[in-house]
Amino acid sequence: MITKERLFNNYLIEEPATAIDWKILKDTMSFSGVACQKATAHFKGRNWTAWFATEIPFQSGPWKLNGLPGLIIEAYDDKKDVKFEFAGLEYVKDTDATSNSDGEVKIAAQSGGIGAVKIVGIDVSTSYLGPEIKLPTDAIKTTRKELDKLKAARDKDPQGFMQAQMAASGMQGSFKTNQAPRQTSTTVAKDEVNNPVEIEDKK
Repeated sequence: MITKERLFNNYLIEEPATAIDWKILKDTMSFSGVACQKATAHFKGRNWTAWFATEIPFQSGPWKLNGLPGLIIEAYDDKKDVKFEFAGLEYVKDTDATSNSDGEVKIAAQSGGIGAVKIVGIDVSTSYLGPEIKLPTDAIKTTRKELDKLKAARDKDPQGFMQAQMAASGMQGSFKTNQAPRQTSTTVAKDEVNNPVEIEDKK
């Protein structure tokens, strides 16, 4: 699994996807003409229901949900506090049937035509906002540990961090922030996440 985070530069962190113990059920449902099958699992503190499409042979899905024999089209937890909803598929018409040298995998569309899904890694282009899903080419590969160190350095000295990042990118100039006068109170307000996707399992 590759995560993209931005701290002045784009960083890519590649980590193994967490194995999820899915229970595949016989229930089926169609989402805008895409036939799906139901699966359930307990993952990251929540009981998940996922609907996956075997006709789209990718073992991935939204957020960190993965590992089913088809793309996860829709998923939600048992309380429906978190829900990933299907928005649709756009099929690309092509004259080939199956696959070609560009890495496109062909799937049969409900209309009888052929749809293409292209899996693309890092390539030489600089834009990744086109019709293909691909990683930014200007990103720096790193580890979670190194990125956490960068975040700590940014939090400790934002101006110094930005200055160093600008210099490393070949940019000249200075970076200054306008800071409001510091309060004399010793308590610091922390941001609170009121509905995290990951929940600690109660012991």
